[in-house]
Amino acid sequence: MIICLAGMHRSGTSLMSSYLHANGISMGENMLGAGQGNELGHYEDVEFLGFHKNILKSNKCNTLTPKQNLTISEEQALLGNKLIQHKKENNGDWGWKEPRSTLFLDYWYNIVPDAKFILMYRDPHEVIDSIYRRMRSLYFYGKPWLAQQSWLRYNQDVIKFYDKHPEQTFLVSINGLNSNIDASTKRLSAALNRPLTADYTKIYKPQNLGNNPTKQKARFPTDIYKRILNSYYSQELKKMYNDLQFRAIIKYEGK
Repeated sequence: MIICLAGMHRSGTSLMSSYLHANGISMGENMLGAGQGNELGHYEDVEFLGFHKNILKSNKCNTLTPKQNLTISEEQALLGNKLIQHKKENNGDWGWKEPRSTLFLDYWYNIVPDAKFILMYRDPHEVIDSIYRRMRSLYFYGKPWLAQQSWLRYNQDVIKFYDKHPEQTFLVSINGLNSNIDASTKRLSAALNRPLTADYTKIYKPQNLGNNPTKQKARFPTDIYKRILNSYYSQELKKMYNDLQFRAIIKYEGK
């Protein structure tokens, strides 16, 4: 079994990747280490990370809101094929997690059409708040709307891909998973047709997913940004979140 794990940044992809890894699904030989907001590690294969970053760089666009029609050169496409073939040589169940994979789901499907795609999502306001708290560049302060636009762009691609391949695409709300662990892990096991027996409670640390203001202080008073922009984008954010909930195998039932 091959798993492509993707979704918008700050949506629980690292947590899910660590859980799959604990269940014997190899999520990478060389993974990105811990960092701000991911103290337990990203569980992210650096080869896939570098591959996606190089494509975005060659397209002259940023990670958060790249242009719609990204171009992959023949050379880059060949590198992607070689990367998959190299990973397949290890046999067994394996996969990769990288949020930017969301932007290239059709490309990866063409290479590994038998893969299972786990696409994570999270309440937009929680994601946006997390992004604001991690702001470090003046460029981002000058374009605060990137957070809202990025959540919409990534999840637009999630929904488009799901609608084309619903039989092998599984939308998972990280909040839904964390609020009903037993039922959610059983549902995911059934979807993957593979038992997931690792103790999720030993992996999930609520303080590492939450937006803790004492741990992540923004350099600028971002509350004004959030109030104005969340109001401006409120209808789009709400509609897309409801669209995700409608399609999800693990959704959030809370308020």
